[in-house]
Order: sequence, then structure tokens, then C-alpha cells
Amino acid sequence: MKYILIFSFLLYYLFVLYVASSPRVGDDYRKYYITRESDVAPKEVERMSSVPVPVREPHNSKYLVFDGWHVAEADRRWAKNKHPRIIFRLAEGDVRRLSGQMDLKVTGIPEQSGRIFLNDLMLREGDLSGSENLNLSFSSDILKDTNEIRFELVRSQVASNFDPRVISISIEELRLK
Repeated sequence: MKYILIFSFLLYYLFVLYVASSPRVGDDYRKYYITRESDVAPKEVERMSSVPVPVREPHNSKYLVFDGWHVAEADRRWAKNKHPRIIFRLAEGDVRRLSGQMDLKVTGIPEQSGRIFLNDLMLREGDLSGSENLNLSFSSDILKDTNEIRFELVRSQVASNFDPRVISISIEELRLK
């Protein structure tokens, strides 16, 4: 009887370890709470205000959530890793008011390249080094209530000897028409 009780407790603890090592949670929760890949709590996205349309928001907009970005400077915001995201919400009627044109004013570090996505649709692939006004077109059908602009960048580097931040690309302004 004693061995059956010990064996039962052992099985129970193994089951608890299995459940704890592979929790069944959504990607946003996993990235924020478990792997720490995200700076944005899932509830923060739910509480976001809708961005006014037409969209013309600076790098420090209160309507945009910057995940994987440093704190805003006076004129820009630098990404701190190779996979930064910008999340924004649109009011239900505003989704239909946009024509499918996005302008991004960005500056990439030397020899930067990568891809830019809007809700998993790739809008651009290639060189992103230097200052650029990117004019990107898309079908407005891909817009949802909550949207994500995602960058997949090739390089990141330390800013300078006096600035230990790791940077990859900066954004100054986002426009959606």
C-alpha cells in the first residue's frame, strides 16, 4: 500500500512537471510571460484606442504600441532587435475608409536589409539602409480591428561607444491612407 501511494505521488508530480513545461497559451501570452520576446502585455493591446483615420502618427504616438523598440527620442524611435512590431487599432468603420497606401519614414543602419509585413502580408523585401520614405501599397481587405506592422531585419548593432543600445532601424512617422 505504501508503495502504491509513493508511486501515485510520483506520477502526479511528473504530470505537474509536464503541464508546467508545456503550457497551452496563445502566442502573445507565450511571448510576453514565458519567453520574454515581447515588451507588450496582451491586455495592453486590448485596451488600445483606435487610431484616427487618415493615419498620420509620429514615432511617439499614443495610438501606436511599439514592441521591440527603445523609448522615443526627440525625432525618432530606434528598434532594439531584429523583429520589432508596431501595433495599432482601427475603428470598425475606419477599416473601409483606407485606400491601401502606407508611408513609413525610416532610417536603417548601414547595410541593413530585411522585410516589412502588414498583418502577415509582405510589403517590402530588400535594402533598408539609410534614410528613406517607403511608399508601400496593399489591399485594404487585409486590415482588421487590430493590425501589426512587423519588421524582419538582418542586422543589429551597438549604436556607438557612448551609447550601448543595440539598434537596427528607426521610425519617424507612419501614414496610412
